Amino acid sequence: MFHRIRKTTQSQYLPICLGMPGVLPVLKKQFLESAMKACLATHCTIAPMNRFARKNYFYPDLPKGYQISQFEEPLGVNGILIFI
Repeated sequence: MFHRIRKTTQSQYLPICLGMPGVLPVLKKQFLESAMKACLATHCTIAPMNRFARKNYFYPDLPKGYQISQFEEPLGVNGILIFI
């Protein structure tokens, strides 16, 4: 979903991988295209802007202590999926 870099030393880690404060991810073009296709398939309105939010939680199963979401400004809104 995000970057793909092979890391051989600590100096090659990106700030997002280290969980640095204030650093948010940048989507890969390929993932964004796939997400937009999913939005169109479910009749979503594609938002002109989207934003990531980092929510800090302290749970044992969340090693970095945060989760990234798009709750406030997601890529697609008001879609519909009909189950038969």
